[in-house]
Amino acid sequence: MTGPAEGWRRYVRLWRRNPADEIDDELAFHLEMRTEEYLAAGLPPEQAREEARRRLGDLDAARRDCRRIAARRGVRVRRREWRLGLLQDFRYAARSLRRTPGLTLAILLTLTLGVGANSAIFTVVNGVLLRPLPFAAPECLVTAYAVFPWLDLPHSNLSEPELLDLEGLPALGGVAGYRVTRRTITGVGEP
Repeated sequence: MTGPAEGWRRYVRLWRRNPADEIDDELAFHLEMRTEEYLAAGLPPEQAREEARRRLGDLDAARRDCRRIAARRGVRVRRREWRLGLLQDFRYAARSLRRTPGLTLAILLTLTLGVGANSAIFTVVNGVLLRPLPFAAPECLVTAYAVFPWLDLPHSNLSEPELLDLEGLPALGGVAGYRVTRRTITGVGEP
């Protein structure tokens, strides 16, 4: 039998269903119905309840199995509802964009420029900052300079023959040269 509180709980569950409560209610309902059958057959109340429990088996195991099944079903239902909602959103967006071709073109151009700029920036950052240097131990790199104390220059770049002389030193694993140059490009007007 259900009282006013039980009726209220069922009404609230219509709006927000809780599978665990439904499983508990369903198992309690079956236990109660079996108990009533045995009471109608003439068994005393305590013996009728024990016989109903025995006939229904391990209620805790049944509860665990039902909750596991409900959880799997709930996941499938949520995924299906998410996919259907996403499909509805795409259809609505397509209809809206079809009605306003000027806005659609502006959106497409904005997205194209944004994706292109992000790709270009990532390519530069990846090449300069993220990709490791093409040397075995980049933390051991050194820069060699030529020092001329009689000149006012603190140091000077090495020439190609000086670099070739350094290649034979056993302390260095390898030698590579680079050149830093500054150019002023002039054309028509100020550079």
